[in-house]
Amino acid sequence: MKQTILLCLLLIGCNESSDGRNYGKSKELGHGFIKRSYTVENPPEHWEAIGHFSSTFYKGKELGMLDGFRISPSEKYAIYSKSEEGRLYIFHIPKGMEQKVIFNDYCYPSNPKWKESDNELRVTCLGEGDTKFKLSINLTSQLTTRLGASDVLPHADY
Repeated sequence: MKQTILLCLLLIGCNESSDGRNYGKSKELGHGFIKRSYTVENPPEHWEAIGHFSSTFYKGKELGMLDGFRISPSEKYAIYSKSEEGRLYIFHIPKGMEQKVIFNDYCYPSNPKWKESDNELRVTCLGEGDTKFKLSINLTSQLTTRLGASDVLPHADY
């Protein structure tokens, strides 16, 4: 019995990473993407003793806490926003690179319409304060146009 308990404690301890995260379940999202849930012990003054989170990884590299994650039909791209900042990203799967889509507003991507033959993605953004707007994104240049408006938003250099 003591050996079983010791083995269980060793196995549980192996899930803790060097940054204090205790990893739990993992979910394969396809094409090298994995979503992993984890817990973190908060400081005593925090209202919640243990924080529960999930983070998405691409081939072992952490991308962060993502919202609205979707892979394109051609499986060349993924779109998502990062929970920590609310900014929109396009991930180019063959290159293994993410690029921030420029935009100064918070955007939770919804209902993506991929027109990859035209290098275009149209997406509805759910923004702050229950706002809703649509974007057209050129998948090659990342040039972004807010549909229904005449302004073209410049690509972010950061």
